[in-house]
Amino acid sequence: MYRVEAETTFSALHQLRGYFGSTERMHGHDWRVTIRLEGRELSKEGYLVDFVALERWLAALANHYEHEVLNELPPFDRLNPTAEHLARVVAEQLDEAFGGEGVRVHSVRVEEAPGCFAEYLPE
Repeated sequence: MYRVEAETTFSALHQLRGYFGSTERMHGHDWRVTIRLEGRELSKEGYLVDFVALERWLAALANHYEHEVLNELPPFDRLNPTAEHLARVVAEQLDEAFGGEGVRVHSVRVEEAPGCFAEYLPE
């Protein structure tokens, strides 16, 4: 089994709905998103996925969220913008972009503060 990992960072605001505590108010994080793809076979060129394409995809992801209010962006305009939900949403988008052809999403890890992260592993 082969696995590749890549990551990106962005700064964004969010406000948790239905949460009463210190982070009830709008606040921001420097988010770190780490993605892992895996597969059993390599391309004829000898790689699982093209890192250039993967880096382009991650740059677009970061650009989409950079300096935004997550609560105002779909699907977080109706879905609570937790790290857990962000990890799942990114995993689903990643699967659409790179899944198939023997490649699957192993996991997406979202760190919203140093040492505080959520990870989504599709079944």
